[in-house]
This record gives sequence, C-alpha cells and structure tokens, in this order.
Amino acid sequence: MKALFVVGVFNDAGGRESSYGDALIGNLLAHGLFSSYKSLNGGKFDDLANVDFTKFDTIFWFADVPNDKPKLVREIKKINPTCMLVTSKRNDDSKYCCLDLIARALQTKSNLLVEFVKQSVGIHANLLDPLGNCFIRSVSDPKHLALAILRRLNQLREFTRKPSVQIGEASPFAGSREEITEEFMTIVRAHATKFHKLIHADTTRFLGNASFRCESGFPSFRDKDRIYVTKRDIDKRQIRIDGFVAVEDTPKCVGYYGTNKPSVDTPIQLALYKAFPRINFMIHSHTYIDGAPTTKRIIPCGAIEEIKEIIQVVPDRCCNWFFVNLLGHGSICAGEWCCMLRNIKYHAREVPELHRIEI
Repeated sequence: MKALFVVGVFNDAGGRESSYGDALIGNLLAHGLFSSYKSLNGGKFDDLANVDFTKFDTIFWFADVPNDKPKLVREIKKINPTCMLVTSKRNDDSKYCCLDLIARALQTKSNLLVEFVKQSVGIHANLLDPLGNCFIRSVSDPKHLALAILRRLNQLREFTRKPSVQIGEASPFAGSREEITEEFMTIVRAHATKFHKLIHADTTRFLGNASFRCESGFPSFRDKDRIYVTKRDIDKRQIRIDGFVAVEDTPKCVGYYGTNKPSVDTPIQLALYKAFPRINFMIHSHTYIDGAPTTKRIIPCGAIEEIKEIIQVVPDRCCNWFFVNLLGHGSICAGEWCCMLRNIKYHAREVPELHRIEI
C-alpha cells in the first residue's frame, strides 16, 4: 500500500511544521503496512496543489490551510474515488457539534475523521466515521490514535461494494397498483419528516432511502425483478414517484435507468428482495427501531457484507415483514404491504455513538 501523509500548516508564507503530526506519522509507519509513502509537514500552499493524489491508496489529510484557499480536500475523492481517506478537524472550545463533523466527513467523502481538541494537557483526539460512530475518545497519545486508525482502516478494507452503472434510458413506473404506490409515498414522506426531527441533520443522506418492487403482486407477475429505489441525495420529505430510479441487479453491477444514480444502499436492498420473495416495500433510515434485533458489525453504507448480517438476524426467508437495527448505521424495515411500515417507533442514535476499538 502507498500512503500520503499531509500535516502541519500550509500558506503563502511557508507554513509551519506540526510536532504532533510528525509523531503521528511515525506511529502510523511503525506497523509496516505501507510499502511506500510521501509525507508533507507544513510548507507553502503550492506544495499541496502539486500533489498527485492518484499515486496513493491511503491518504491522511491533516493539513491546516487558510480559509481563502481552495479546499483541496474536497477534490481528493473526485480524483481518486477508491482511496481510503482520513481527514481531520480542529475543534477547540467545541466550536463544532458532532453533526457538523459528520457533515464535513460526508462532504469530503472521508472514510474516517479525526477531531483534534487542544486542552491544557496537550492535544486530545476522537476518531469518528461518517455515520457518527466514535472508535476512540479523548486520546492524547499519538501511538494509540495511530493504532485505532489503522485497525479501523483494515476493517473497512474487508468490505466490498457493487458499482452502479447506467444501462438504459429513464424507465417510467410500470406498476399497476398506483393506489398502493401513492400510499407508500405518503408513508415515506411521514417517516422522512420524523427522521429529520430525530437526527437534526443538514444532509438529506442521513434520512436514509426507500424502495419497492415494480409490481406488488405475486412473484410471477413481477417485471424482471426490477425495483424502484430513491434517487441519491434527495430530500425524502417531499418524495413522489419521480424521486425513484428503476434498477436491476446484474452479476457485476447495479444497473439503473436514466441519469440519476440510485441510493448507495441499493445493492443491499436488491439482494434482500431476492432473499425474501414476499417482501415488496423497504425503508432504511439512520435511526434505530424500538425493540428490533441488531446486527453484530458496523458496516458502512453500501457494503454488501451487510446482506449476510441482516439475513442472519432474519433467518425465515418466507416471512412477510421484518424490522432490523443495523449496528452503528441505522435500521431497515420491510413488509409485504406498505401499510405494515406505518406507525413504527423510531428513536435517535446517540451522536456520537461510542464503539471502542481494541488497541
């Protein structure tokens, strides 16, 4: 693996090195996981602008850059979408709440975010992910922080994803049960409003997604196992049928129709519809359901390993409804009829949600 480490202050005057950053880099390298690396510790802003992000599969971006300079961190995943990205945010005097930090992680598409807090006894750090999970809290020793980062990165590397690929022009809704579909839209809008109040999030991504089969009847009447899933990053509080994308499962990808990509959780829901033939409607949120069973691992959005986790909790493939809490993620509810998804009792996840990682 090839790593890029960027720490310290970068500006037109030549910047300033970070002794803590230097110690953190040393501890990250001490475990011998990287075959090669490049490190930058303070300097001129142009030093950052000239970095080729495509050469690295793991990028640690802890640069302190003036606000009037371009936000290069937001370009990293656009240039190198498959890299593991760890970013940071200085948060002295609790200027930012945890939801602010989560929003930053989502904006930059960071896999992990380190919150640094300067205290009287030195710098303390918290390790967060974009779902609001905290893996290590208020640690001052860069050795412990480095180990926690590397262990969670190793876990994240175990997860796999299925890409979304456009396979045709936009496909209009082909279902014949329009009254049922409109009832489902009403239920989704009501739940999305509830999720927004529970989470108090500025990002629509945190409100989850919804999906339904192309036909609500018996399997023999279904159209090529096509399902409809909410478009990526739209506000579900005003969702209507045009807010859904037609999708089909293929061996190598999720095929979608039109120009709008479906939710990142689409591969999981496509697989669940196949596994549970009586299920026709699903709603996923980043809140928990009162009394629902819980999966055992923290799995990020869109990782297909979540399929097995859910099936282990719901072993009855002939069931016509299930509610499952996804550890460190949220929940998913499913039913044969959309009315089964009414009146679900949700509660907010703790933010941050503490899941200590062994170091």
